[in-house]
Amino acid sequence: MQNEAIEQQKIKELLKKANQTWSSGHPHDLKHYFHDNMLILSPDLKILGSGKENCIKSYIDFLNHVTVTDFKENDPDVFVFDNTTIAFYRYSISWKTGDKSFNENGKEMYVLSKKENKWLIVLKKLIPTE
Repeated sequence: MQNEAIEQQKIKELLKKANQTWSSGHPHDLKHYFHDNMLILSPDLKILGSGKENCIKSYIDFLNHVTVTDFKENDPDVFVFDNTTIAFYRYSISWKTGDKSFNENGKEMYVLSKKENKWLIVLKKLIPTE
């Protein structure tokens, strides 16, 4: 059980660092967190990104059109199953494009895989908000 708590903390830190990386304008550095075959899924299970480079490009495209002014995520719920982890959390984001400001609250779910003692994100799923 102690080992699981250590792994849960590693996942929480990884997700926080990944979110800080892209939201502070450094989406190229997501390569350190994404699996080569990563997928991003919409709430209705459409593939929004497939493969590490395409998933990173989706963040780059977003940041080319907006300026993120704030991003916060709740402490994620993390469940470890040997070399697979499922994590999910709520977030809030604020951004500007041109002279317009936007705020959004949402939920995301992640699946991570551990290979050679390193956790990588294999799936990000956007979850519809109520």
